[in-house]
Parts: sequence; structure tokens; C-alpha cells
Amino acid sequence: MTPVKTSILLGIIVCIALIAGTRNVGVTWDEPIYLHSANQMLAFFKDMNASRFTDQEIQKYFDASQWKDVHPTFAKALGAFTLALTGKFQDDLYAYRFGNILLASIVAALIYFFLSRHFQSWRTGLLTALVCIAMPRVAGQFQIGDTDTTLYLVSFPAAIAGYLSATNGSWRWGMVCGILCGICVTTRYTGLVVPLGIFLWTFLYHRDQNGVYNLFTIPFLSPLIFVLLNPQLWKDPIFRSFVYFARSSGRHITEPHVGFMFQFFNHTPWYYAPILILTTIPLLSLLIIAIGIVQCSLKERDHLAGLFAMLAALPVLIVTMPGNVAYDGVRLFLVTFLYLGLFSAWAFAHYEDWIKRNIVFVPLVIALLAPPVLAYPFELEYYGPQIGGTRGAANIGLEITYWWDAANQAFYKQANDVLPQGGSVAMLPADQPFLDYYQQKKYLHVDVVPPGKSDFVILLCRPSCDNERLKQYVGQFYKDLDLQLSYPNKELPFVMVLRNR
Repeated sequence: MTPVKTSILLGIIVCIALIAGTRNVGVTWDEPIYLHSANQMLAFFKDMNASRFTDQEIQKYFDASQWKDVHPTFAKALGAFTLALTGKFQDDLYAYRFGNILLASIVAALIYFFLSRHFQSWRTGLLTALVCIAMPRVAGQFQIGDTDTTLYLVSFPAAIAGYLSATNGSWRWGMVCGILCGICVTTRYTGLVVPLGIFLWTFLYHRDQNGVYNLFTIPFLSPLIFVLLNPQLWKDPIFRSFVYFARSSGRHITEPHVGFMFQFFNHTPWYYAPILILTTIPLLSLLIIAIGIVQCSLKERDHLAGLFAMLAALPVLIVTMPGNVAYDGVRLFLVTFLYLGLFSAWAFAHYEDWIKRNIVFVPLVIALLAPPVLAYPFELEYYGPQIGGTRGAANIGLEITYWWDAANQAFYKQANDVLPQGGSVAMLPADQPFLDYYQQKKYLHVDVVPPGKSDFVILLCRPSCDNERLKQYVGQFYKDLDLQLSYPNKELPFVMVLRNR
């Protein structure tokens, strides 16, 4: 089978697996907000005419800050595209998530195709692609409609375009790199690390005629793409872009009803990101990555490894800088997981004679796929055996669950068994768009009401339901609660249902 056909087949398999998996991942905190943004975009283009392009109309449909959406357009535009494409055939949440799923399938195929050709080994390409996409935390993110996943995925073609431009002296690849870097910034604020990383790598490795295209297109073309893809900036691009970046870089203040919860995550120690990297990457993958990094360090300067190292390090360095926030597990430095995973290619290439043997290759494939399969549907709660799994993470106070993904179809069924029809429930912590979406979708056969006004409480155990600060948070609204359900189990619950006595 040719590399192109194998790449397509891999992409199809990844797509099918993610489509099947996303059905049992609960709606997460930000997804209702992103869905609203996507629907606003579709409404803008549904009845498009000249009057639509006034600044007032553009602000009405694209200024997402009106509905608490602080991110630029690309990830939501991708979700809007698949929502329009498949929304008539499936639930709007799954139709929106299909944007990231489709992009993940394409990028998985690209990783395989590029590395197979670069290392002249389809086995190296396939195994490296599996390391990158089968880390449970990464596979879990692929199944939700968030902006961090989109950035993870778009960054790879941007990096490869920059590499091909600088190594071949290609202005065409330089243009592609500049456009894709602009799209990275148009995905979310932290996307700035991608053009910054590629630019710094080009300056360090290719300060010659070949590198001139990256050094020109990244600073000049990327901002242009950022403005063009954000219509709300068109009237006053310089000032409005400045306001957007200032607002995004200062997201330390949260709303009163969720601000207490964010005390868990703001002002985290410098070792937050390294610890989560070392504990949430499966032990086998971590070992392979370490071998790959060692192999790179023993060789002459490898330009591709230098690029991957730059893009792996920058997100972690930025998160660990004083004053920066770090929360929600690995999402803010998810890009690092991709470029660390790519270092496994050098390990597989070094031991190519071994992986050519099916007795080694087949067990490796199974071992790499095992962690997300065994963790499903709680990939976002995954911790490796090196920390004692999720239980070990809970024992030392790490975040044990993401924002409501664990409240899935199985949870709805068990919760509805204990919640009386016609009753009321509050969900803590949550914001109003999330609560409105729950009420609209009727996941539960009770009314979802504000805290303090309900018969029952559904509590997200983050970082742990035994945490004293969490008890204090719930104690603002309820003084005497009786446990009704611990999901998925009593020993280590991710979500709890409690009755107000």
C-alpha cells in the first residue's frame, strides 16, 4: 500500500474511533458557549447581504465577548462548518465536535505521511503517530469541541511548512507557514507560541537565504490572517487587536460564583506543567520519548529535532512564568504533548531493526493503544502508573477530573434513577450558559436551578470531593447534604449527587 493510501486509511480509522468515542463524553463547560458562537456565525451567512457588513452587524454576530467567549474565530468556525454539514443528522454537540475530530483525522494522517518519508520507514511513521494521538489526555481532548485541541492540530502543518520553507528555501512553503501561523493565533491566544517558536527556530538555524521567507511571512502575513479571519477587528484592527490580547493575557479575575473554584488553579507553582507531563503521559510513551530525546542529543545538530524542541518547550516556559495561570489539567500546554511525542520517531528509527520484526511491532502497537482504550470514557482523568493512576493523583491533591466530561450518558441514567421527576437540582461549579444548555437538552428529568434554590446538588469533584476548600465552597449555599450517588464509584468519584435535607 502506498504512503498516501496508508495515510488516508489511518485518518479514516482515527475518525471512526473518535466519532464513536465522543458519544459518551459529557458536555464540557465551554462547549455551550462555543456552540452559541458557531450558531451566530451561521446566522450571519444564512441571510447575507450588503447590510450585514456594517460594523454594527459584524459586532452583533462576531464579537463573542458578548456571550463570555474570549477566543477568536477559527475553532468555532471549524465547528460551525461541521455543524452546518452534519447538524441535521446528529445532535448539535456532536456535530460541533466533529470539526476537531475531522481535523484530528487529517493531522494524524499528516504525521504518519511526513515522518514515514522523513525517516524512510512506515513503521516509524505509524508508531510515532500513535504515540502522539493515543496519549489518553490528547485522545480525550480530540473528542470535545475545545480550542486547545484545534491549536494542537493546526500547529503541526504550520511547523512542517516552516521546516520545508527554511530547509528548501521555498517561498511557497513560507507563504503556507505564514498563513497557518496566522490561523494558530486565530484559534486562541496561546497560539502565539507557534509562530514565535517557528520564527525563533528559523533565526537560530537558518539565518541564510533559505530562512528569509519564514522570517518575512511570519511577522507580516500572520497578523494579516489574524485580522482577516476576525471580522470584529476590521474597523479598527490595531486598537481592537490590542484590546483582545490585553484581555486574554489578563484572565486572572473570574466571576464571583466561580472565582472561589479558580483559587485551586491560579498562581500554581513552577513545577505544575512538568509534573503533569511526567504523570499524564503513559509510562511506555514517556520512556520512548526519553530515548528519542537522548538519541537526538547524541547526534549532530538535527534541524527537525530543534524545531520540535522549540515548540515543546515554549508552552511550558510560558505557563511556568510568574503571574501566568495554569489550570484544567494539561490543556494550556497541550501543544507540548504533540512535540514531545514526535521525538519518539528518533527512538523508533534507532531501533528500526527491532521494530521491523512483527513480534516487536504488533505488541508495541497494542501497548500504545491500550491506555486510551482502558481509560475510556475518562481519558481526561487519566494519570499513569508512575503516580499510581488517578487515585495516586487524588492523594496528593492534583486535579482528578476535567470540566464535566465525566457527567456522561451513563451518569445521566444513574442520576435520573435517584432524582425525583419534577424536582430541582443545582450543578456546582458551573456558569449560566452551561446550566441553560443542560436545561434545554433535558439530560436530567429535573429543573436545573441556581445554587441554594434546589432540592438536590450535582457536584463536580475537582480536585477532590474531600478537599476542605471545596466543602467550604459548597457550604456557601448548603449546610446539610446527604450523599445519593457517587459516580463512577464510591472510592474515587468524579461527580456526586447530594440531597438537601
